[in-house]
Amino acid sequence: MLNEWQKTTIYGCYFREIPSFSDSRGTISKLYGEIQDKGRLPSTISWSETIQTESRSGVIRGLHVPSSSHKGWKLSSCVSGDVNDVLFDLRNDSPTYLKFESRKLTPGKCQVLIAPGVAHAIESISNSVITYFTELTFKDAREICITPEILDLWEILPVNRNISSKDKVGISDLNNLGMTLSLVSEIRDIVKEVEKI
Repeated sequence: MLNEWQKTTIYGCYFREIPSFSDSRGTISKLYGEIQDKGRLPSTISWSETIQTESRSGVIRGLHVPSSSHKGWKLSSCVSGDVNDVLFDLRNDSPTYLKFESRKLTPGKCQVLIAPGVAHAIESISNSVITYFTELTFKDAREICITPEILDLWEILPVNRNISSKDKVGISDLNNLGMTLSLVSEIRDIVKEVEKI
């Protein structure tokens, strides 16, 4: 149904067509509305920041997942360009653990709600602009990086991929992923406590 949240193939993640109004002057789109989305989204979500990224053709941003297991909801919307939005479930108690989904985001038309514990990436097929609502601020987000090469689903050929050095050296072993994620999360929690001192 138009403007209603629909389930993705990844447990706890949703997508929808963005509510919009068009006339001869153009279009107005409502990316988020507290009243409009009340009762349709988890009541615990509290957006802290809105971030906009511009990516050149060939860029893959991610896979990233917050190290916090209970925070880290993200709402992803494509403003312009041709992009694939990629979800990779890393929650070992989820029925879709280690499953992934790639979905084309139509500019200004649809958005994806990403649950905590689900790694997220954007594949920019053309120059693109993406807007994120996030629970964690960019400064405070302690992300775990997983190299995009861990999944074999990208449209962009390896020779044409533009991946940050941080993402290139991310976790790359699916067999030990659970143990590695747990260890990285514990280390980040310790570092966070030390930084408070």
